[in-house]
Amino acid sequence: MTAFFHDGLKAFDWPFVGDANLVAVFVRVRDRAASLHPAERELVAGAASARVKTFSSGRYAARLALDELGVNSGALLRRGRAPAWPQEVVGSITHSAALAAAVVGRTSRWAGVGVDLEPQHRLGVRVAQRVLGTAERIALPDAGWCSAVFSAKESVYKAANPMCGEFLAFRDVRITIAADASTFTAATTRPCASTPIVAAGEGRIFRHSGHWLTVFAVAANRTCER
Repeated sequence: MTAFFHDGLKAFDWPFVGDANLVAVFVRVRDRAASLHPAERELVAGAASARVKTFSSGRYAARLALDELGVNSGALLRRGRAPAWPQEVVGSITHSAALAAAVVGRTSRWAGVGVDLEPQHRLGVRVAQRVLGTAERIALPDAGWCSAVFSAKESVYKAANPMCGEFLAFRDVRITIAADASTFTAATTRPCASTPIVAAGEGRIFRHSGHWLTVFAVAANRTCER
């Protein structure tokens, strides 16, 4: 089992089951500041209590995931806006006001991974028109799926950006939801360094506790265009 659900969260079928090189942990958001490394506490010194709860819950999930992977992380600081993972690990953290999740993988098997949680009805019509292409919106079963596509774009960016160091705007990535509504593929809408990475990734999508959850993972043999 490579997905772990804490705090009474209901488990779902993790698609990468059997792969000991990719671990996910899901927790409820609460104040877990006591679990933070002193250097991590400095990152949220003076922050509002809501921010401390989401940050500490995300780091808590990440540390549990790294433990399951057999990696001792120490403090998880920042590289830009993203966590600075141990050298042999790729990973991603996400949270809403209620849930937090972390996915980590060994670089021997995975080159990049992104995870994102979004409330199921986060996107209004105006925001959806701004971040989704016309073809993406037309292809969706109903308007509620706009938030799912938004989440998928976020998970793609989280996987690709650390690999290529390239900013991808929402309209730079096109998401296609499969007929079974449990997987998705991604492509860039313009040629760029991230194009082969985005095309090669594996996308998964779930509904969980009133949220859309998306995961995008890129195998270790994939590289950016230079």
